[in-house]
Amino acid sequence: MELRDYLHVLRKYAVLIVITTLVGVGAAAVWSLTRTPMYNASSTVYVSLQTGDSVAELQQGQTFTQARVATYAALATKPVVIDPVITELGIDATAAAQAERVTATAQTGTNLITISVTDPDPAQAAEISNAIA
Repeated sequence: MELRDYLHVLRKYAVLIVITTLVGVGAAAVWSLTRTPMYNASSTVYVSLQTGDSVAELQQGQTFTQARVATYAALATKPVVIDPVITELGIDATAAAQAERVTATAQTGTNLITISVTDPDPAQAAEISNAIA
């Protein structure tokens, strides 16, 4: 096939190509405009033990907390943590529904947990993230 053949096909189906493109762009615009904007707020928590009189004891505590950080991150999306937050902030949602909007990640090799909350209200997203932290 030569370039002339490609141009012939494009000319032959130009109307169909334009209509299909406009329908696709229109559908994407309608979908985008009807979506509720969602906001994301994050809080970072540092986990540590402050017991120990020597460097060796502090290092052992550091190792202990690094081993526990993943467990603490997993607990951040559980009802035991989310239920008190719902009560404190007066949120009208179940723990399961709220947990779907919360993610907690433990950064490997550190004692940091990042808690992110997605919500249609940016202020409420920040309040929930801070309360969980």
